[in-house]
Order: sequence, then C-alpha cells, then structure tokens
Amino acid sequence: MQKEGEASLIKVRDESFSPDFDFPIGLQLMLDNIRREWAGSGPEKFRELMKFVYATAPMIEAQKKHKPEDKASLDLQLEHKKNVDRIREIEVG
Repeated sequence: MQKEGEASLIKVRDESFSPDFDFPIGLQLMLDNIRREWAGSGPEKFRELMKFVYATAPMIEAQKKHKPEDKASLDLQLEHKKNVDRIREIEVG
C-alpha cells in the first residue's frame, strides 16, 4: 500500500494479476466509464460522476425502494479494512 495525499493506493505486485470477478459485460462497461471519469476528479467531475451513478439501473431501482431520507450508517474505516483484507486474500490465494 502507498499513501498519496489522503488516498491509500494498493498496488498489485504481480503485473500479470488480474482478478476475474465474472461481472456481466454491462457492469464491466459501467465500471470502466466510472474509472475514466474519476481519472480527472475534481468538484465538477465528482458532481458529474454522481449524476451518472444515480442514472444507472441499479441506483434507479434502489431509489424506487428507498426514500432519500432513509439512512444507513457507514463505517468507512471498517469498509477500508474489509477491502484491504479482501485484496490480501486474493494476493495470497
């Protein structure tokens, strides 16, 4: 892991490593679009990205089931730890 500003970057040691998560092609394309959008992130890019995310089918479906005032607690430190642990499992596995 490497710190860059306030971000923690996780670099894969093996350049040939490419996890296959078996995402449907539509989701893969959406994720690629999101990655490209984040490449030049700034306040305006973030607003554009959020508009894009909220226009995707999963978000539209979620908005039908949940009201904007519905809240769920999110522990970012815990989520960060879970993701780092998953990546370590993939590297070891």
